[in-house]
Amino acid sequence: MSSKTSTKPTNETALTPRRNILIVPAHHLFAAILTKNLLNSGYQYNEIYRFGPQAPDDVAGGIYVRGSTTENNAIDRVLKDAKINIVIHILLRNSEPLESENMTENEVYVENVRDTNALLQALARWQKNNAHLPIKPICVSGARSQIVDDILGNTILAAETLWFGRALRHEWQSLVIRAATSVSPWDTAFIEFCFGVWDLGLHPQDLSDALVLIVDQLTNGLESPLILRSKPLELENVNQGIENITQAEKMLMQKYGFELEGKYEETEERDNEGKEEKKGDVMATARQALIGNWKPQYHKRQVLQDLSTFGYKGPPKPNWLIKKSSNTFSNNDGISAVMDRS
Repeated sequence: MSSKTSTKPTNETALTPRRNILIVPAHHLFAAILTKNLLNSGYQYNEIYRFGPQAPDDVAGGIYVRGSTTENNAIDRVLKDAKINIVIHILLRNSEPLESENMTENEVYVENVRDTNALLQALARWQKNNAHLPIKPICVSGARSQIVDDILGNTILAAETLWFGRALRHEWQSLVIRAATSVSPWDTAFIEFCFGVWDLGLHPQDLSDALVLIVDQLTNGLESPLILRSKPLELENVNQGIENITQAEKMLMQKYGFELEGKYEETEERDNEGKEEKKGDVMATARQALIGNWKPQYHKRQVLQDLSTFGYKGPPKPNWLIKKSSNTFSNNDGISAVMDRS
């Protein structure tokens, strides 16, 4: 890519793994959260690129490259010139744009199915011509794919199917992360975000923490387990019981309509029993290799604390999610540096 847009050294030694990451599409709020987390993780990355036709509305970090996955020259060029090692494709998993009629069913299909297929075709072209420099693709999917007759879920399921088909056919070191509900507190009504976490959903920060671990493993030479060519790595917010619940917490639950019952009353003992049962399981082994002992940090108790502090409005948006035009620049080759790294 153009040297004008990079502030990092370009000299790489044979001992340094290639750690250039491409996030597609660029504009998703989760793309901002993930970019910020990658840059602040303490791991060393050569560069993080964000690709898509719509510029990010944030200052989270990375290099924005304008283009569409359906434009062969644009996507092929960024894969080649940026020497990409990992591609992270983020599916649309938040139904709010569809429900608010900000997106049509066809637009949701285009983003999740057509664009996924176009990206997979670009990756196939790259892998065919550059077998010595394989790219490891990751698809960030959602558990909504398991909901029958759900419009958004159907497009997610179709995208997953396309992904697995390519991975099996071409024997890619690839994986699909099927995450439980993981909308952010800032791109939906805060109370809906809270109910999502209460129903075993993930805070996007926890999901991005898992992805940082996976990216680090893959860029250090770990091959994604073969079973993940055809099965998703499922992530959800387990073991969410509230021990020694206080009267104030009970009042908050009553006020906002939350309940603790059935499968949500997980205990540490039951959680450990489940782990023992899965000890010899192939998927458990694959999970351990990629994310180790990762556990979500945002649980039911934190939901109640945030509702107590912020109410229905929820926490304020961080400054790095608010775009500042003074922190952006672009040149005539279609590449823009979107953010400072502070």
